[in-house]
Amino acid sequence: MSESKSLPRKLPFRYYDQDDNEVIHEVRKLPLGKASELSRAFKELPSAIRGLMEGEETKVLFAEESQDLDLVDMAVLIANNLGSLLEVAQDAIIEILQVGSGLERQAIENLGLDEASELFLLIVKVNNLSALQANLKNALSLLSPNWAQRAQKTLAAVNPKKSGSKTR
Repeated sequence: MSESKSLPRKLPFRYYDQDDNEVIHEVRKLPLGKASELSRAFKELPSAIRGLMEGEETKVLFAEESQDLDLVDMAVLIANNLGSLLEVAQDAIIEILQVGSGLERQAIENLGLDEASELFLLIVKVNNLSALQANLKNALSLLSPNWAQRAQKTLAAVNPKKSGSKTR
């Protein structure tokens, strides 16, 4: 057993169905098999939202600084831009919400924007993605003490910094 206590295995999500009846759905912690489905759903999102790269409100999602964000900060950034994302990437967002929550697609399609963003944040919270990221970093440092330096060198080789000034 680990020293730190796990978050609850389920959190309540309250929403209204298409007949305006209040529904309480339990968002459960994902087992490993479903977690990989959620990961695949997240990976499909960028291809679905390439058009957002030019949008004034959504440029921040694609800014160079966003590459350094941890998983939780990225999730909050996505939640803050959920309206614009839904316009362009509705199917990918619905897939993330469906896999992460266990709700039927029809129920998700009938959610309000505020309900969809709340559901997204509950998925992040119940699966404790910030602890997952910290645990993976710790495991990597134990397995390979200089992994961070190697990762930085790899990133520098893939994304070399441009030197010099821009003049017009």
